[in-house]
Amino acid sequence: MSVEMILLEDVAGLGAIGDKVRVSDGYARNFLLPRKLAQAASTGLLRQIEAKKLLLQKEHEERIEVAAAWPPK
Repeated sequence: MSVEMILLEDVAGLGAIGDKVRVSDGYARNFLLPRKLAQAASTGLLRQIEAKKLLLQKEHEERIEVAAAWPPK
């Protein structure tokens, strides 16, 4: 039996943050859920994940700007 999960973190070989994936019940119960890597799919969770992705993207862009400004003149 398989369940639909939304990834809360990147999981190698499975997907990236926010991806909706189908995994076996045992994989979800024994690996993803205890490590807080995924949760059961829901619309509310999808909205939370999208907000997290936007925040991570903004942080990434800020780091790139800081790195581009180095070395100071």
